[in-house]
Amino acid sequence: MAERYQIRPPHLDEADRLLIFGNRLLEETPFYLRSPGERANTVAEMENIIRWYAETPAQLMLNAFHDATPVAEAVLMGGRLQRTRRTALVGIGVLKAHQSAGLGRKLMAALEEFALRSHIHRLELTVLSKNPRAREFYHRQGYQHEGVKRDAAFIDEAYVDEEMMAKLLPVLPEHDGTG
Repeated sequence: MAERYQIRPPHLDEADRLLIFGNRLLEETPFYLRSPGERANTVAEMENIIRWYAETPAQLMLNAFHDATPVAEAVLMGGRLQRTRRTALVGIGVLKAHQSAGLGRKLMAALEEFALRSHIHRLELTVLSKNPRAREFYHRQGYQHEGVKRDAAFIDEAYVDEEMMAKLLPVLPEHDGTG
């Protein structure tokens, strides 16, 4: 059950564990666009990633910890331009040993709560076509298929399509500070 896990933003002093987690996650499956070693290569690089998410508006990094060990991650990267400020790219990853524990669902819900508070209306992601389990998971979370980027990735000596999915959130009124 997901109750065994703590979901929260990471702390700088956890960068060493997050570095190990990230490489392990990327080694477990070919379903990510990044390969092992393309996330962060040093603790200092991981600290910079943690710092960037913590300090940049409309960005969020969450990790699920089992005891003190990171086992899942979710990120939201909000649009940084005036015209894309209501759109965000999201992504999650859960180590295989912790899948089917409800972590993906809880992480996605936390990203949506943050997005709503940040007045983000559109959440978008991509999923590799050879990952039907992830595609079905996102569909159950309310994401809809929007298109295909043909031959977008080259994995295991073969081209793979990348499917685009998105979810529209309700538009909440912005608080103007007058009440």
